[in-house]
Amino acid sequence: GGVCFGDGGELVLSNPVKHRVLVRKNGEWKAFGSFGSRKGEFKSPCGVAMTARGVIVVADTENHRVQVISADDGRCLEVHGSRGTRPGQ
Repeated sequence: GGVCFGDGGELVLSNPVKHRVLVRKNGEWKAFGSFGSRKGEFKSPCGVAMTARGVIVVADTENHRVQVISADDGRCLEVHGSRGTRPGQ
């Protein structure tokens, strides 16, 4: 899985086996996502990054897309990409 740190001291992990993203902030863990292909669901998330705005960018590998989620509540804010051979897929 992927690992990153946020500017606010957050630790963000992606778990490709359990299909979720974990965020640790102020000693507390939050888990976001589950297995699936709908918004907010993941299939083998393998990479994560946190922006300066505090949102998490997730490489949702087996769904062939990138999801942008809220670090506060895990709500899916944006989805980019899809399976295919054309630009943006």
